[in-house]
Amino acid sequence: TSTEAMSTAVNYAAVESSKVDTQPLLIPDNQPLPQDNEVQQSKSIDITSTEAMSTAVNYAAVESSKVDTQPLLIPDNQPLPQRPQIGGKFSAFLEQLPKYLGSFSTEYQLPIICFATIITATIAVKIILAVLDVINEIPQLNLVFELTGIGYLIWFVFRYLFKASTRQELAAQISFIQKEIVHGQD
Repeated sequence: TSTEAMSTAVNYAAVESSKVDTQPLLIPDNQPLPQDNEVQQSKSIDITSTEAMSTAVNYAAVESSKVDTQPLLIPDNQPLPQRPQIGGKFSAFLEQLPKYLGSFSTEYQLPIICFATIITATIAVKIILAVLDVINEIPQLNLVFELTGIGYLIWFVFRYLFKASTRQELAAQISFIQKEIVHGQD
């Protein structure tokens, strides 16, 4: 019987440790707040009888179903729990975020523009290559583009490269474009 009593006591301790703490959402004004320091009366149990063991098990079940209640509001003189403190710090950071981003963008404006240009150019080249790969997979369209390129090459050679006067005209246009790009002249 002592082994059974010990196992009942162990079960009672396990049930006691699994009590659930809940908090009411609202407490009416006319109802007093529950006090934690109220003393509960304990029962003495004879652990040698089987009736006492079943009573102890029933008592443990009743004790485990008790719910501790605490008010939701925290008095002003108590510190805030850790979650609201973290939430307050996070919201303060979010309030300062536009200021931080504005100062960062004014300080590092040229590197940001260069980085954005490189990323944009890379994405544009990848899109163009993907479109060209798709176009090249279409059998008849690939042939049309090749014929168009050959036709433009033939026209360019006949238009600019056969006669000396047209070659000089082409050289003048190329030098004009170079001056416009390098020196910025109109």
